[in-house]
Amino acid sequence: MISSTIENFEIVIVRWKYCDIKKVSLINASKLGFMLFDVFMNESPTCMINGHTVIIDCENLPLGYALQLSPRFIRELKHVVFKAYPTRIKAIHVVNCFPGVGTMFNIFKPILPVKIVSRVSAV
Repeated sequence: MISSTIENFEIVIVRWKYCDIKKVSLINASKLGFMLFDVFMNESPTCMINGHTVIIDCENLPLGYALQLSPRFIRELKHVVFKAYPTRIKAIHVVNCFPGVGTMFNIFKPILPVKIVSRVSAV
């Protein structure tokens, strides 16, 4: 779902609610997300100009996806999101998260760009 804020940042909402780990692996879910982001960049004339806000809704997030995280996957994901795509992420909001998200974020904080770390909030 895509909308925009008062500052004209486009909002990208990521919902994990209906993901079934038995049917879709984390790698395939990521591929789908990147394909949708490609469409978003091609369809939106202001995506790369104004930037965007990402809202990640973790309601009913299957914890089995956390078991599929490997250092290599995280490194490649970081490279694609922050180096390969011409994105201007203005904020990342993680909502409806389970108690361990803060700890997980602190583990990955050293590998994230400093600007991005300052723009992440979890509720």
